[in-house]
Amino acid sequence: MPKRLIGPFSELSHYSNDTLEEGTYTDLLEAMDEVRQVLEDSGCSSGSNDTEARDPQWGADLSELICRSLPHPVNAIDKDGKPTVETIKVKLETLTVEVDNDGYVCAWIYEES
Repeated sequence: MPKRLIGPFSELSHYSNDTLEEGTYTDLLEAMDEVRQVLEDSGCSSGSNDTEARDPQWGADLSELICRSLPHPVNAIDKDGKPTVETIKVKLETLTVEVDNDGYVCAWIYEES
């Protein structure tokens, strides 16, 4: 099924100032509602569909995306090839979505910092 890209969304540009870095649970819920509304206003949905995602384990979980917008540790490899842990976060202000013909999100596309 052909897919198309939508975004980045100017409505999320205020997240560029690390709004969620010191966020509370309520802030995360509000961010999730805001992203959901931006998606709906753009004619797409993060709800489930039988569409083929890039990752078969991926479930379009908006709460996971929002939680990953907080700084969190990830395993990485340093320049010498040794395992290390880095702290990164999803930059919501760069969010773009890949959607199918029915408007269901198939992939989140974003930058990390």
